[in-house]
Amino acid sequence: MVNKSTFNQSPEATDFVSTVGTNTGRKVLLGNPENFEPIAGNAVAIAHNAVIHGLARVNALTNDETRNDVLKHEAAKQIAEQTIGAIEKSHSSLLSTARQLQTEAAEMIESKFAADPDRSHIQLRIADWIKDNAAKPDGLQKIREVMKDDSEVAAVIFHTPHFLLGLAQEVRKNFELDAIERFVPEAYRKLEASGEISATAEKYRRVTKGIAASWYNKSMAEKAKSRVEV
Repeated sequence: MVNKSTFNQSPEATDFVSTVGTNTGRKVLLGNPENFEPIAGNAVAIAHNAVIHGLARVNALTNDETRNDVLKHEAAKQIAEQTIGAIEKSHSSLLSTARQLQTEAAEMIESKFAADPDRSHIQLRIADWIKDNAAKPDGLQKIREVMKDDSEVAAVIFHTPHFLLGLAQEVRKNFELDAIERFVPEAYRKLEASGEISATAEKYRRVTKGIAASWYNKSMAEKAKSRVEV
């Protein structure tokens, strides 16, 4: 139950607390730990636990007979800041994991499609062939079909500027993704995982803002500063 003595009671704050107070809501806001590899999954789980623990402590303030409303809001603010700190650590960990996966994928891709100086004359002819077909009505499909069985065609696409191949930049990007998925599936998996982790991490700032705006009333918490120590 929402603690009316402690929570900010705006409709937005109430809605946020209701959402973050359920397992389903937290999975929407923080991600599902089971959907990620161990390191990222652990970071997501830590964020979940921080919210669960923090929300329980804030709710418990309702029955704290040693604090008046001002002190309850002050305590709720402290709990919110601790929870936000834990979420921000998870956020940093997720971004670090996403970057690491991207780096690993890039190394695998570069290794697979590295330019071979000994075959530069062949690769120049491949580039010309791609450019010729790119201008034909069914050329892009033909290039894609040939590339499925020839990683050297993919290598040429990776290492040649799109305008020299007669390909639009977006078309070239799609060819690259198709080639990665076919010839370096582990790198493709890492890129997908990196994207999913980054997308999840982007949600965390909304969560921290929601906690700061809903777990306590700022003006009430500020009144605690007027306390005179004796």
